[in-house]
Amino acid sequence: GNVGIGTTSPTGKLSVDTASGRSFWIDDRFSRPSATWYNGGTTGFIDAISNSNFEVGTLSAHSLSLVTNSSERMTINSSGNVGIGTTSPGYKLEVHSGTTDKDFYVDLSGDPTIGTNWGAGNNIELYDNTLGAMTFSTGASNYPFLFNVGNVGIGTTSPTGKLSVDT
Repeated sequence: GNVGIGTTSPTGKLSVDTASGRSFWIDDRFSRPSATWYNGGTTGFIDAISNSNFEVGTLSAHSLSLVTNSSERMTINSSGNVGIGTTSPGYKLEVHSGTTDKDFYVDLSGDPTIGTNWGAGNNIELYDNTLGAMTFSTGASNYPFLFNVGNVGIGTTSPTGKLSVDT
């Protein structure tokens, strides 16, 4: 049988419910041990999948965060984006230093991009653009350096030789 504390209908083998709608239960969800927390719409869990796998997550469209010293340090949002130093990452990996002018990101939507941002448009990006070339750009210009099939372009998107410079 199931044991309930604060409830007459326990959800799992051991269920603890509060008057405010929060609950916790230990069960054998999917025939394996698990612990589940519910907080008025947000459901989180810890689950032992097998001898070698372990899950921690949410069962709802909410973020999962790692917290130290009562502050969120790393977040995985419901889209799968990971943020370190931010609670709302907009890229697959986004790292913030704590100031708005020193960030790093990896964006895999559209043109795959690795970039940094030092504020006021002073960014550096390295990406594979729609031209089929590896592009290194800064906030000052869209394509100051372009690497395309062995040719390098500075200030041009279509280098015609090993090194093409357009001033």
